[in-house]
Amino acid sequence: IDELEWRFMPSRLAMGEAAYTVRARRPGLEATAVAARSVSETRLRDVRAGGTAASLVPFFPLAAAWQPEGTVAIESDAFAFDGRDAW
Repeated sequence: IDELEWRFMPSRLAMGEAAYTVRARRPGLEATAVAARSVSETRLRDVRAGGTAASLVPFFPLAAAWQPEGTVAIESDAFAFDGRDAW
């Protein structure tokens, strides 16, 4: 990842969580999300990622043999985990 930025969201403290907007970039790939931690869980909200399939090879080296082409888009309204379960 060539560029990573995050911004604290102090308004979320009133809801009992420490939250940040997160943005990550590398050539051919960009991702954004809201990452939040409460007493009981870690949650990602509004996850959006997209880019070229080839830009994912550094994260999944076995995919290099497949020579991926095209574009990839990942979206999720929410993803949470509490140390035991993920949903």
